[in-house]
Amino acid sequence: MNLKKTKIIILMTLTILTCNLNFVSAFECFPPKSISQDLIKDLDLIDNNMYILINTILKDQINEDSAKQQIRILDSLIKNLNSKASTISTKDDTTLLAIKAILSFYKVSLIKSEDFLKTKNQDDLVNAVSSFSVGYNSSTTLRKIISDSK
Repeated sequence: MNLKKTKIIILMTLTILTCNLNFVSAFECFPPKSISQDLIKDLDLIDNNMYILINTILKDQINEDSAKQQIRILDSLIKNLNSKASTISTKDDTTLLAIKAILSFYKVSLIKSEDFLKTKNQDDLVNAVSSFSVGYNSSTTLRKIISDSK
């Protein structure tokens, strides 16, 4: 009889300790990084590369091969971020929509930059710079709003 009581007490003690250990390890876990923060970091990379591209094109001495290579790289970065944003379903739809709008402005800027490199038409350059400016200002505002909301 004593053996059964002892066995039950030991099992209850082990169960309680095991449950407590599981809860303790759950409390020590860090929450995952916000998805919007990852998207913002990728957008920041595109912002910087777009800024470099526009400055390269605005200089008098344009290396067309280098500019076209930058355009291809930026185009692939934009496509990757767009697809990454499309696959994410979160409650933060406004951030995703803002990122997609910014990427659309950058895409227009890339198209007009490429047109300018082909035709040397100043209107294409003006359109490229204005599209970039709208996208860049929107991106800066979005990053500020997200950092203020923390």
